[in-house]
This record gives sequence, structure tokens and C-alpha cells, in this order.
Amino acid sequence: MTPAFPDGDWQNPTHYEALYDLDRAGLAWEFVRRDPGYRSLGSAFAHQSHAAEGSVEIIPDDPASARTWGLSYPEDQNLPAGTARIFWHADVDPHVLLMEAEPAAPDDPVAVDLAAIGGELFVQPRLRGGERVLLRQSGVHLRLDLAAGTVLDGPIRPRVVLPGIWGISPQLLTLKRLGELARQGRVPRSLRPREKRAWRWARMLQALDGVTVGATHRDIANAIFGTAVVRSEWRGASDHLRLKVQRLVREARRLAGGGYRAILKSDEG
Repeated sequence: MTPAFPDGDWQNPTHYEALYDLDRAGLAWEFVRRDPGYRSLGSAFAHQSHAAEGSVEIIPDDPASARTWGLSYPEDQNLPAGTARIFWHADVDPHVLLMEAEPAAPDDPVAVDLAAIGGELFVQPRLRGGERVLLRQSGVHLRLDLAAGTVLDGPIRPRVVLPGIWGISPQLLTLKRLGELARQGRVPRSLRPREKRAWRWARMLQALDGVTVGATHRDIANAIFGTAVVRSEWRGASDHLRLKVQRLVREARRLAGGGYRAILKSDEG
């Protein structure tokens, strides 16, 4: 089920269970689309036009309007991560893999056709040359930046460009995922384990959605921890539960207000 945002049944925790299987690109999007600044521009973003080219969706290059939020495309803030076209900039998301694409014959043993390997393919041709590519499959967002060549003309012989030898683990993970997607048509569970903090981030989003529609902290506690716990502990000798809800709301606001970049870049967040 998609997250209840902003006017749905935020009190039902099952509405947030889909978040548990998202990668960090998707989880960060769930926060940025709740950013008040991003939401204030969202009505304009919702009317972006797209073009279809076979099984590929072409995304217009819009380098300025969403750059503040680390995006190269101003996606509609009403779309959850499962349907949003999330183009994080490479300087924000270290998982973005830099490549060059050389045209290849279909019978080339190392050729790959990104439009045919599985998942959904979105391509953003850059105004200054090159392409930004998004492959989405099973909650995983594979972002590629093509410095040369195109994925729109059929099979390619990909050439990976690494920025050095330090800090390349995120790019190598993208490469492994891409390889398995090409080999077996899916990203195996071993390469997309659940994020350790996904449950907590989901609870933050639920708390933030509650606050957005005017819920009290006690309302939020009832929804997340259950009415029995709240009856027993809300006015008890300890203020632990109240402080716990306050932290959830405070951290949710921090992440929605720009802190989501830490979700992308490291194990912090």
C-alpha cells in the first residue's frame, strides 16, 4: 500500500509497510516530497510532460528547478517512491554510476540492452550532452550517468568510469545490481537487503504525516505504539514515551528539511 500522504489514513501503520523494501534513494525521496519548500512548488512540477520511446520513458532535462533538493528532475510530490521517477544528482547520491555507452551488435557477448533486461527504464537526455538513466525494479533505483553515448538506440557495450579507488563501494553496489538485473532479470534479495533503519524512518514519516494534518503528539503515539501503551505510559511516572514521540517528529522534520541527503550519503540519518 502507498504511504498515506498527506490526507490519507496516516494512523494505519500498514500504509507505510511498502517503505520497508525501498532502497535509500526511495526512502530519501519520501522525505524530500514532504519538504515544505518542495511541496510549495509541487503544483507546477505535477504538469511536466514526458515522451515515450518504445519501452523507455523520456524525462525532460530540468537542471535548475529541482537542483536545490539534489534532483535533476522536479517530480510530482504526490507520487510515492514506487511510482516516482527519482533522479538524484551524482553529487548527492554516491550510488550513481558513471558510464560510457558504445554501440554494440545484438550478438556481442558483452552487449546489454537496458530497455530489455527488466525493470522500468527512464532516460533524461542532458542539454549539454550525455544522459541520466534510471532503472527501477522491486524498490531499487539504479542511477547511471552516461558521459558519452546513448541507451536509446539498442544494445550497448558499457564502460564503467570510476572516480578513483576510495569511496567507490556505493558505485560497485550499483554495478553488481545492474549485472544481476541483466543476467537474471531481477535484483536478488541478497543485493537489496532491507535498510536497517527503514522501520524507524517509516515511523518518522507516519509521525510527520500526522503532524501535517493537525494530530497531537498523543494521537501520534496512539497510532504508532498502540492505545494500550499510551493509556499506561503517557501520564506515567516517566516521560519516556512523550520524549520518544517528540524525537520522532523532530527528526522527521530535520530529514524532510534537507537531512534526507545523509540517508543517501552514509549510514547516518
